[in-house]
Amino acid sequence: MIQKPTRRLFTDLAILSAPILTMVVFAAIGINAISPPSPRSLVQGGSAFSVDRALQDVQQIAREPHPVGSKAHGAALAYILDQLRGCALDAQIQTDVNETVALTNVLALPGKSASTNIVLLVAHYDSVATGPGAGDDAAGVAALLETARVIGDQSPNRNQIGFLITDGEEAGLLGAQIFVRDNSELLKKVRLVLNFDSRGNRGPAIMFETGPRNLALMRLFRLCPCPVATSFAQDVYRRMPNDTDMTVFMGAGKTGYNFAVIEGLEVYHTSSDTWQNMNPRVLAHYGSYLTTLTRELTRRDLESLKSTQDAVCFPVIRGIFVVYPESWALPFAIGAFALYAGVVALGAARRRIRIVRILLGTVIATAIPALGALAAELLLRFLEYTFSGPRWGQYFVFRHSDAIMIASVALAVAIVPALKCLLTRKLGAAELLAGALFIWISLALATAFWLRGFSYLFLWPSVFGTTALWIVSRRESVSITASIFAMVGTAAAACVLFAPTILLSYYALTIGLLAAWIGLTSYAIWLVCLPQRMDVAANEAI
Repeated sequence: MIQKPTRRLFTDLAILSAPILTMVVFAAIGINAISPPSPRSLVQGGSAFSVDRALQDVQQIAREPHPVGSKAHGAALAYILDQLRGCALDAQIQTDVNETVALTNVLALPGKSASTNIVLLVAHYDSVATGPGAGDDAAGVAALLETARVIGDQSPNRNQIGFLITDGEEAGLLGAQIFVRDNSELLKKVRLVLNFDSRGNRGPAIMFETGPRNLALMRLFRLCPCPVATSFAQDVYRRMPNDTDMTVFMGAGKTGYNFAVIEGLEVYHTSSDTWQNMNPRVLAHYGSYLTTLTRELTRRDLESLKSTQDAVCFPVIRGIFVVYPESWALPFAIGAFALYAGVVALGAARRRIRIVRILLGTVIATAIPALGALAAELLLRFLEYTFSGPRWGQYFVFRHSDAIMIASVALAVAIVPALKCLLTRKLGAAELLAGALFIWISLALATAFWLRGFSYLFLWPSVFGTTALWIVSRRESVSITASIFAMVGTAAAACVLFAPTILLSYYALTIGLLAAWIGLTSYAIWLVCLPQRMDVAANEAI
């Protein structure tokens, strides 16, 4: 006969398995939303973007390191010119000498077009001396060459697509600077710039930067089949010192889209950045953007893409990309606060919620993620002491990074719900949830005022969490069905939004910020409302 302690252990594991499985499922849905498309999805005929042809271009351009002035650099230039001239484009070179470095840009435009509006596609073809540069940036050049093959022979449109392959980007954005300086008349015709660069060789291609007042641009961007961009990432990047060729064009008053692949930092500027190590999904993702955006931009009134404000934007599930004006962020946050205050007041009036316990729940909801972050920081210090790896400021890369990150998140997913399950028996699900939501609502309001691109991360989990709070605080006895709805709602909002955010942030900033990633993970997990009724029923059965 099974003893009570053993039976209780199995019961506790059963109770914990439901929220953990729910969180894993919704996290997977969120991560799938930022996964690059399959290379096969773009090959649908002779005129479609071919990943195989683009990969052959990468192979030709990135045979060996080709920094400015090298023999391989000249061979890459000759190959690019030959490919563009075979696409019914007027390809010309623009040369200049910067101090002792000879630079050569390639500009290709349709030979017969009366349009005065140009959408300029940009990538750079030079590499560093330490690596062949398959990801940085032969992949970007190859994507442009394949796009030129697809659209180069199209009849004239309302707007024309231009191709600029810049030189000297690795030496300090020199090619882009020369182009802007020496082509003032042509630059007046450039309405939008799409720049493709890379810091890795796999993973999604992220649209991480636009010019200011990007609402209309982001509404257009959501037409792409696999759009990966967040206003969170754009707000972060604006505060970072990093530069690309797009920086030069934005300095000249231009706007557009800036794309990059950031997973695979360990190969960046190294001998491992080869075409053999390039994931074809990178080219597929570039192709999905280029085929969609060039088709739309050639026929649209480009003046309609001007806006008076920025967008809040984020992917939800694969193919669904949410965009709304930043001006909505504050009214949404105030509405969420009013909803939360109303539910708490109603729960207090029914004596289902006690304010003192809400405050205690707030303290606990702060302390648990903080302790998780502290443990992660101690682990990171141990890793730095034990393993050697490239380090640039907070960027830290070594071959076990992914495994450590996965293991750390898995521990958080296992430990945090267990701690919450124990505390739920003491304080109750409603009061713990109300305490956690107080922090989320406060952050939603704060970001709506000062960092509107961040606001969605706290706003929508707050709204779903408040709905769950209303469910679990309505009456003394909460049904299992109601508890499950509350759990699913909080898990869906927190995990779908935070899982891809944490993953992309990890790719961008590396395991050097492990404490932040584990703290955020624990914070999101703590919001998930556990099915308290299942626990009560289990206790009664024992």
